[in-house]
Amino acid sequence: MKRLLVTFALLFILLLAACGGSGDGDSNEITVGANSTPHAIILEEAKPILEEQGITLNIEEYQDYVLPNDDLENGEIDANYFQHIPYLEGQIEEIGYDFTHIGGIHIEPMGIYSKDFNSLDEIPDGTEVLMSRSVADHGRILSLLEREGLIKLDENVDKVDATPDDIVENPKNLTFSYDYDAAYLPELYETEENTLVAIKHRLCHWSRFESNGDGTHPRR
Repeated sequence: MKRLLVTFALLFILLLAACGGSGDGDSNEITVGANSTPHAIILEEAKPILEEQGITLNIEEYQDYVLPNDDLENGEIDANYFQHIPYLEGQIEEIGYDFTHIGGIHIEPMGIYSKDFNSLDEIPDGTEVLMSRSVADHGRILSLLEREGLIKLDENVDKVDATPDDIVENPKNLTFSYDYDAAYLPELYETEENTLVAIKHRLCHWSRFESNGDGTHPRR
């Protein structure tokens, strides 16, 4: 964590040098948008380190994945911290945002969660898998399911770019719904029965399948 926070300090110093602060006359003050968990929490930990460098960090919290980029584009904030680079690049291509990333920080593990199934053997035929609408996450999710033997992807497709259309074997006849905002998925985990929900972060009580951001898998 300490190494991560020091990296934050260096990035914010670079950002301040590039944009001259938040536009309120104080070049050592910066406003960063972040989703509440975990990014805003991490930024709170970074505040004291930045204060030692003479930088005042203001944190603007968001509950969705749309407004942080809109507000950055409109100049309401100086930077945001909530998305990985593939998602950002997809949003830039789709919407035409005129900004880019200044450096990588970390990627939360991706997990497949359920309150109803405690093992792979308990997953019944036809179970629905709930995913975010972020296409940049789909390859990670499908690769995770393939690793556990629930599906098989076309070997000619780069797994990072895989979509449900690239599934060539699906012995449990899983169905995929991927039109949800990512921030809404933890609520679906709590309310939807007999489903699998693909969520970043460890926000749920039970997990069997996990994936690091680099495609490797942590020990269980």
